[in-house]
Amino acid sequence: MKRSTLLVLLTLCTLLATAQDSTRTLSLREVYRLVLDHHPVAKQAALLPDAARAELRMARGMFDPVLKSGFDEKNFEGKEYWKSWENSLVVPVWFGTDIKAGFDNSRGPYLDSERVTPGQGLSFLGVSVPLGQGLLIDERRATVRQAQLLGTLAAAEQIKLINKLLLQVNKDYLDWTYAFTRLQWHEESLRLAEVRFDAIRMRVLFGDQPAIDSLEALIEVQNRENIRNQSLLDFTNARLIMSNHLWSPEGAPLEMTAEVVPTFEGTVIDTLDAASLNAMLDSANSNHPELVKLRTKLQGLEIEKRWAAEKLRPKLNLDYNFLAPRADGLLENGLQPIYQENYKMGLSFRMPLFLREERGKLNLMKIKMNQTEQEQLQTNREITNQVRAAYNELNNLGLQLRIQQQQLENAEKLLAGELYKFENGESFLFLVNSRENAVINSRIKLAELKAKYGKSRAFLSWSAGRLIAE
Repeated sequence: MKRSTLLVLLTLCTLLATAQDSTRTLSLREVYRLVLDHHPVAKQAALLPDAARAELRMARGMFDPVLKSGFDEKNFEGKEYWKSWENSLVVPVWFGTDIKAGFDNSRGPYLDSERVTPGQGLSFLGVSVPLGQGLLIDERRATVRQAQLLGTLAAAEQIKLINKLLLQVNKDYLDWTYAFTRLQWHEESLRLAEVRFDAIRMRVLFGDQPAIDSLEALIEVQNRENIRNQSLLDFTNARLIMSNHLWSPEGAPLEMTAEVVPTFEGTVIDTLDAASLNAMLDSANSNHPELVKLRTKLQGLEIEKRWAAEKLRPKLNLDYNFLAPRADGLLENGLQPIYQENYKMGLSFRMPLFLREERGKLNLMKIKMNQTEQEQLQTNREITNQVRAAYNELNNLGLQLRIQQQQLENAEKLLAGELYKFENGESFLFLVNSRENAVINSRIKLAELKAKYGKSRAFLSWSAGRLIAE
């Protein structure tokens, strides 16, 4: 009896038994993959680059060729007033110039003389060139250039959304893993207390021990049962919270069953050196989504400032059209009409005298750029300090883990010694329970530190702007 009891008690000092074949281990890497593939937030983030491309396509639509055609006719009391058929094709060019071509056929006794064309119609080919405002940059080019920045913004926002999601997934998974490990050890603790109670009760029946020992063993069983029940509740709730992140490919929410269990396997416990910290700081400075967004915002404001400065210049536009009779006149005669002096030319000028709106707009852009630059400096400082703080916490947790492992080994040695003394009648049940609880608490504390370490490592990657799942 003594030997079998001792063997049962010593099992606490070994690893837990291998899970049954019915259980299925779900690692953190597998959870990351499932979340990135099927989570609604991940799917939403994946649409951001598509939205940016759609915005860019819309902006480029300002350079789409425009084809126009209109027919107008008036007859009254049997008299023809006019017939007018006007057609044009305008092709915007990147450098602010518009290329125009068209054909007009308008006639009638009551038609404005400047609109009257030869009997076979009049074709034209010309250009509209800005010589002042709009020569260096115009609204169309500014809009397209700003839309091109949306791709960078979308990529940064995508990483930000996914990283925020993965940080929460990491926390909930490690909470679930810690709750599962704690439940395992509390169940094992309860089982050992029950075995010890049965053994002591048999000894009491045989008269080897006083009856008071069985009462003390029963109280310990009841105490550990209450602790196990609370651990079971915590584990069940942690599993439900973890289920929030799991979705099927069809978009249906999934709920994990009791057969699916987490694991600490793959959790790397190491100490990062100064070189690793510097690499993370460099990465954060270059790739952190918040800093990328601020740099992109500055680029967009720079484009707006250039356009605002361009508006200080006067509008001076030149329009020149080559003219030829008939619709195919230009194609048939080439540039011959220019030598026949068949052309239409115009020059327009416009400039506000005080330029208050334009000067106010330019000054506003400068203020916004200054504000954004200050925000960039503050954000960069906050991110740098956040990375350093996360780095310090991670290394401190690594040190605590190593100390806790040593503490656990020492507690196991004390338990083994106390069990030996108890079996030889040199110790008391109270001391055995105390040593055993110390071992259990040390193992649970070790699991808690592993969970904290995993969270801290993920938080360090998040602080540096790195994708946590990498």
